[in-house]
Amino acid sequence: MQIGVSSYTYVQSPLDIFEVIQEAKKTGFDVIEFAGFPNLPEGETALSFAPKVRAACEDWR
Repeated sequence: MQIGVSSYTYVQSPLDIFEVIQEAKKTGFDVIEFAGFPNLPEGETALSFAPKVRAACEDWR
C-alpha cells in the first residue's frame, strides 16, 4: 500500500510546487496527487508545465 497526499493540502503554503514535492517526500508520503497548478510561472500553461512537474516527481523516486 502507498500513502499519498494531495497538493491541495499545501494550497495556503508559501511553497512552490517543486518545494511541495520535496516537502511531501520529507514528510514520508509515497505519492502526491496534484489538484491543479496554482500560480503557474509567467508564460506557462498547465500543459507546458506538467512535464516539468513529472520530471521533479521522477527524481523523487
